[in-house]
Amino acid sequence: MSPAEVLSLDTPGGKSEALLRASRELGRGQVVVLPTDTAVAVAADAFSAVGRSRLAALKGWDQPVALQILFSRPEALHALAAEVTPLMTTLTEALWPGPLSIMTPVNPSLAGGLADFAPVVSLRIPDHDVLRELLADTGPLAVSGVQGVEMSSEAISLTLQGRVAPGSRRSTVIELDEEREDGPLIRILRRGAVTKKTLQDAVGRAARVEIAG
Repeated sequence: MSPAEVLSLDTPGGKSEALLRASRELGRGQVVVLPTDTAVAVAADAFSAVGRSRLAALKGWDQPVALQILFSRPEALHALAAEVTPLMTTLTEALWPGPLSIMTPVNPSLAGGLADFAPVVSLRIPDHDVLRELLADTGPLAVSGVQGVEMSSEAISLTLQGRVAPGSRRSTVIELDEEREDGPLIRILRRGAVTKKTLQDAVGRAARVEIAG
């Protein structure tokens, strides 16, 4: 198998061809390298068991992981998450698109066995116009950073080259604990571009924000 083809997103004509090819490859259960608003990532169709398996093999995952899933429209949150609470809605309306990932149990009724593969997922709408254009066509994608990935691997069918946000900022990862006796808590699991103050400002007195110890 020949090395993955590289297509550019930096010109209008090149972008159209690159997105079309990427959509086709992802629809076939292939793994594609693409730029996001935080870093370069490897991606597969979130609902494809073949695609997820290829992504797992490429990343060296030998046990279930909390998949990062990117999607294009806020309405998709209701299909992907087991439950969408008012606090989650407040956060997403204020901070999406952007580098905020919300850890949540996945909707168990989703197609493709996603819940069996990843009972907990990390959900986000990226602040990247071209990537959202692709996501609008493909549907949700499971993604992971290219760290530790052999970029010449035959498991990668296509590489898209284009803009990544300056500084390759990483997303802030949070989980919501809304059943506490002392009130709802937003727990920061990984610090990133969205700060504790930004989160607190977004929710006001509706919840406290803490950094996990």
